[in-house]
Amino acid sequence: MPLAVTHILVPIILVDTFRDHILKKKNILSNRFILLAGLSGLLSDIDLPISYLLGANLHRTITHSVLFPLIFLTGFIFFYFYKKKTLYKIFLMLFVGFSTHIMLDYLFGEIYILFPLSMKGYYFNPSYLYDSSQILVMFDAVLLFFWLIHEQLEHKISDYF
Repeated sequence: MPLAVTHILVPIILVDTFRDHILKKKNILSNRFILLAGLSGLLSDIDLPISYLLGANLHRTITHSVLFPLIFLTGFIFFYFYKKKTLYKIFLMLFVGFSTHIMLDYLFGEIYILFPLSMKGYYFNPSYLYDSSQILVMFDAVLLFFWLIHEQLEHKISDYF
């Protein structure tokens, strides 16, 4: 399973890169929306403390199914057509965060993407390619390194120090 840092960094990097290099307008998506995308990338794991409190293993079930991304995508489309800018941006960031979380967990373990309709688990497991415990730590470090370089080049983060 990817580490928490990965679940936060991947949506942040995707949305920030999209904003800076595709939209090329920083005022369309503020840093608050980018932060929301990152935090929602971790929000799918809310089922871990809930599982602990309930004494049942619910991890990678309801919050890792297509249900939440579909709800957020529907909210985005609804508010986009009703021209509610803040709300459609919030729903879009939630969609990106939850979707990237599900994709990352799919790459490194089993998820129940059709829960509660089906308890069939789906996974992509190229375990012969890597030692998962080491690759996940390395993946976090590489992501953070390149994101910090990008931020320095695009936003001059050294000005804050």
